[in-house]
Amino acid sequence: MKHNVPPLNQMEPVAQKSIKHFKSLSRRLLMTQENEKRLLVRRLHDELSQTITGLRLTLGAVAAQADDKIKEHLVASVAVLDALVETTRNLSMELRPPMLDDLGLLSALSWYCQHYFAKTGVVVEFVHDGIDGRLPPDVETSAYRIVQQALDNVARHAGSHDVVVCVSANRKNLHIEVSDQGKGFDADLVLRLHPSSGLSEMSERAALLNGRLEVNSIVGRGTSIVAELPLNQPQDTLSE
Repeated sequence: MKHNVPPLNQMEPVAQKSIKHFKSLSRRLLMTQENEKRLLVRRLHDELSQTITGLRLTLGAVAAQADDKIKEHLVASVAVLDALVETTRNLSMELRPPMLDDLGLLSALSWYCQHYFAKTGVVVEFVHDGIDGRLPPDVETSAYRIVQQALDNVARHAGSHDVVVCVSANRKNLHIEVSDQGKGFDADLVLRLHPSSGLSEMSERAALLNGRLEVNSIVGRGTSIVAELPLNQPQDTLSE
């Protein structure tokens, strides 16, 4: 079952103007959301993680001088703090991995595929081609979020033990495909019954960049999410 986002150039002029205005506002909203995630990640690292680390070091120093009974409790407390630091780190990376801004899309997706396997047990084959450097920030952000959402859907619904993520670029477009051999589903039915689902979010992200997203799925035979994102984007980008 295929679901297509209608191209902007096939609509009436008045509708085109309204949609362009809506897209501009929506891009700015997504930009604000991503910036808020950046700020939250920074605060989790700079404030919460460092505070926990400082408390851990203090407890460790006290434990080194305590008697055996107290030391046992302090060591257990340090272990809890270690787990809390790891949880905070994972939450920060889930919100927005710093390598997406620092190193770009390929590094962020490579990390996420490994993290995804560790979290879900689903094996990811990550294939890429034609991406030699950085892409426009809004394209990198949307591509990362589309792959993230598609993989989340696989883990939640597909019942598949493996998934293939392909990302490639030419001079005009970034091509994304996430495919599995899982349960499959009726995409039109899901979009109709759950208009705010992950599928809708992915479609909206692609449409806001004047791109397209297709959901090809057959019950019992798997699903393929395909997105094309133009590399030439307007000034009011998602990530700047």
